[in-house]
Amino acid sequence: MKLFTRIIALAITLLFIGGNAQAQNKIGTFASAEDKNGTEATFHKSATNARSVLLEEGFDIAGELPPDGWSWEQLNPDASWIQANPAAPTPTFGTIDPENVWSAMVAHEPDNDQDEWLISPTVTATEMPVVLDCYIGTNSGWLEFATIKINITTDDGATWTELWDAVELGDITDWDWNRVILDLDAYVDMPFKLGFQYVGVGGNLAGLDGVVVKSGYDYLYQSDLEDYEAGEYVAEGDETGFWTTWDNAPGSATDALIVDVEAASPTNSAQVEGDTDLLFLMGDKKTGKYQFNFKIFVPTGFGGYYNIQHFEEPGKEWAYDVFFSSMEGDGNAWIFAGSLTDSVLFNYTNNDWVLVENISTSTTTGLNYGLTA
Repeated sequence: MKLFTRIIALAITLLFIGGNAQAQNKIGTFASAEDKNGTEATFHKSATNARSVLLEEGFDIAGELPPDGWSWEQLNPDASWIQANPAAPTPTFGTIDPENVWSAMVAHEPDNDQDEWLISPTVTATEMPVVLDCYIGTNSGWLEFATIKINITTDDGATWTELWDAVELGDITDWDWNRVILDLDAYVDMPFKLGFQYVGVGGNLAGLDGVVVKSGYDYLYQSDLEDYEAGEYVAEGDETGFWTTWDNAPGSATDALIVDVEAASPTNSAQVEGDTDLLFLMGDKKTGKYQFNFKIFVPTGFGGYYNIQHFEEPGKEWAYDVFFSSMEGDGNAWIFAGSLTDSVLFNYTNNDWVLVENISTSTTTGLNYGLTA
């Protein structure tokens, strides 16, 4: 049996050497040395969510266009925004959101100018990243005649800045819904409105749906273990698919028990002791930027350990190891990434909850990891 447990770049393992260390995580995995008394750890269990959803609109309340808080400006009221859902063979928004009822649509006007605006309520984001996520429906074959644009204002519509034009979609042969995600970090701490504009003459059908503005990072997984009962096992009670054990035996000695002895959340944490060998599976991440955050509690005189690997197969391709020494003093923890000479020292505090942040940036050549603790 191995002395330490491992995890992957797509899974992570935490080990506390000695008895009764605790940890509370927003995603974590923990393991103990076979000849040492255990540790305690806490993880987080819940559905994907965003830190702050500032605006969400699906245009699904019948007869409510513009929706509550929204406004519009119409050049051609007879050919402006309406609630509709195009019929087959034109793709309906239901192909993206099965619960969708309506979308905001503009029919083409062959002879008269259209400059039709749907304007959002005021949005104020107080933390980055700030993101607009929406779906635009259009047909590129007609964009030379009429296009749909996304604009932003910080002075209540006195001036507008163009953020995006459907012409940027390129060659789309058939009318379809296209997901558009825009970076709005430049507008953090600045109240703004968004203006969705259909402009031109003799274009084609256009649409808008699924508008979301959010700030802060998305949580792919978040839990404080308060939905467990003391005495339950973490992996055995997990319904998300994120948790397992090194030997894929939830509910066995390699799983971790929920206890209510020490916690950074109100009550629960997960105890790692004896043969505990708990894994958190992060999935296949090849692009984007991700954080893996958790809190640990290591009593004075004890130490801890976790690692991250590049694959979910236990023992395959370590990214780095992190050791929390039982010795007090400067540099009492370190990151090891294959070479002792390249190890990075840092400090942590015994007998207190310590936030550990792992930040990974995916590249075309693989996953690069960093850690701040």
